[in-house]
Amino acid sequence: MVRQGASGDALLSDVTIMGSAGSKKTIILSHGYGGEQSVWRHLVPWLLVHGHRVVTFDLVFSAASSFEDYADGLISLMDELDIKSSFFLGHSMSAMIGCKAAVKRPELFRHLIFLCGSP
Repeated sequence: MVRQGASGDALLSDVTIMGSAGSKKTIILSHGYGGEQSVWRHLVPWLLVHGHRVVTFDLVFSAASSFEDYADGLISLMDELDIKSSFFLGHSMSAMIGCKAAVKRPELFRHLIFLCGSP
């Protein structure tokens, strides 16, 4: 599953969904610049044991992509997965992606958690 921005560039790839859609909470984990979804490998098992649905993905980095494009890709993914409410944990540049997405569609986000957010 690959999400594309308005320019047609791939923005999100290798989407991984763990847990069931009927879980207590959906938690979206978004890594920072230069990272990939394995950075969450120690956190994901704990979240699953505690009954949460977890969504991770890899950001595809492109000089032509903007935070707005990434936010649109995130929203598109959430719509496709029928996520109506989530906890979003964004590391580094993903903090801004989460902010932009939450401004556009606040109903999709119960909580925003930023880990070493960058401007």
